[in-house]
Amino acid sequence: MVIGDVPAFTGTPVVGHPHVEEIQSQSLKWMGDMGLLPDPKARARYAGMRVGAWPSHCYPYTSFDYGLLLAYWWSWWTYVDDVAPQMDCDQWLKLSLDMEHVLRCAGDSAVPAGGSDSCQPVLRSLADLCRRTAAAGSDAYYDQVAAGNIDALYGFGLEAFNERLRRAPDIDLEVSRHCEYLRGRYKTIGLILDVAYIEGALGFDVPSSVRRTTAWQDVLETAFSVMILQNDLVGAARDEAASDAHNAVNLLRRLHGLSRADAEHQVTRAIEARIAEFLHLERVFPDHVTDLGLPALDLERVQDIIGKLKIMSQGALAWYTETSRYIPASRTANRADNFASRCQV
Repeated sequence: MVIGDVPAFTGTPVVGHPHVEEIQSQSLKWMGDMGLLPDPKARARYAGMRVGAWPSHCYPYTSFDYGLLLAYWWSWWTYVDDVAPQMDCDQWLKLSLDMEHVLRCAGDSAVPAGGSDSCQPVLRSLADLCRRTAAAGSDAYYDQVAAGNIDALYGFGLEAFNERLRRAPDIDLEVSRHCEYLRGRYKTIGLILDVAYIEGALGFDVPSSVRRTTAWQDVLETAFSVMILQNDLVGAARDEAASDAHNAVNLLRRLHGLSRADAEHQVTRAIEARIAEFLHLERVFPDHVTDLGLPALDLERVQDIIGKLKIMSQGALAWYTETSRYIPASRTANRADNFASRCQV
């Protein structure tokens, strides 16, 4: 599908970070320094994907230093996303438990010993990210980042178990917000994590009383269902070529017998409906949290975070136009294959 045909938040302008090229370049260097890109072929592949530029599109309002930290995180997660499908369930479970340990310890001398040497760059680079993140904001901010990463790891684990059982997550024709597929993808896309990044950029921790409301959860799930389905339309051909079941277009074809065109139409309609739903939820959000007695400035800041979800969606669509990541091909390069074969954790 042509990216210009994907439904979008048309009232929100696309704005790029002024230092996107420097951030992209430095994030690529960081991957090399961490041992994630051991050869020129791997470096060239990730340079073409421009993973470090993703946060510059999605968080264009950040400072340079914070934008660079987010670029490191996104580069690391993209690497993990590449190698995870190449690992069997047992390998992934062991590695993810080690990663959770590093996250809970904020990277403080926390890289577990043992396991394969080829897994160590993943853990060492994660520890480096944890230390940088803990120094970048409040304790509450780091706790949200750690919780978001752990939630995402759990989502990857669910996908690994689905692969082991050779089952596809359930999805209905309406691609409802609460279907099994989307509830799992809220985790792997990093719903908690991506919102924590906004909070870090703005220097504001969403009050716990707000986080516990259904109004907050509803607006987040609606926004991220838009972004997940936009991603699925863009990546459907690539995911089909890689036999990746975790894509709404391909699941509708597999579970409901739709043609490619009909499945894309259903997903397009779902995005349009979800955009309209989000705009409504955004508008009425203040009415749903009046009983919390939030100070006016806090409510304004929470609403600003909600509004910035639209910027994230628009930024992702802009990034899709420049990355090589969604070109139909084998999902991973030789580096990922070699990693999986050697990483006997």
